[in-house]
Amino acid sequence: ELVRPSTGLVVTKVQPGGAADRNGVKADDRIVEAGGNPVRHAGTLAVAGRTAKPGTKVEVVAVRNRERVTLNLDPAAVAELAG
Repeated sequence: ELVRPSTGLVVTKVQPGGAADRNGVKADDRIVEAGGNPVRHAGTLAVAGRTAKPGTKVEVVAVRNRERVTLNLDPAAVAELAG
């Protein structure tokens, strides 16, 4: 589940054992970039997941505990987040 702060999207809940959980996404992560593009809405995440080539990862930048972290997510994890 996501909520929209002034910039990026905040992950409010991660499904235990789900694709996002398995890829290292944590509740309260604020996703600010996906596939090299700024994230302003869930549609940005959806596009990044859909346009990823099979077998590749989507680079997602999140802010966690005031630090930027880079996550390389499976397209399934991106789709799960985008809802």
